[in-house]
Amino acid sequence: MSIDWKQSILAASKRRAGKAAAARFAALVEEVGDRVNHEIAAILMKTFSSEPDYGTQEHVVGVLTDAPVTVRQSAILDELPRLVAEAREWAYDLLGSELRDSPSTLIRIAKQKPHPVHQALQTLYEDAEFADECDEIERLAVLFQ
Repeated sequence: MSIDWKQSILAASKRRAGKAAAARFAALVEEVGDRVNHEIAAILMKTFSSEPDYGTQEHVVGVLTDAPVTVRQSAILDELPRLVAEAREWAYDLLGSELRDSPSTLIRIAKQKPHPVHQALQTLYEDAEFADECDEIERLAVLFQ
């Protein structure tokens, strides 16, 4: 991954210029689609926001879904404190998906993360709206015992 790609994707993630910017963003995501490592996953996670994304963020979700589970979950957890504060809908979607698909791996990785990640997880665990959307939320209880 080049510094140019990182700067380009973060700039394109703003998607303020309409269809052309959305297409540029999608193309940049596809560039790394089959080689997502921890560094790339971390950068992709920084592209999630509460701003309208015109469906382009689904490209990121798809690429992350194809990444190794430990890479994907570690990146999601690392970015979770920001997502809870700035883009809670993505925190719900991303964490909920991981709780459904690979809960034991998620819990194992979460136990190794720093306090801000645990705080974000607890915030979501105690969030009634998230509990309504995610039947698997109770799996997080093991982190708070």
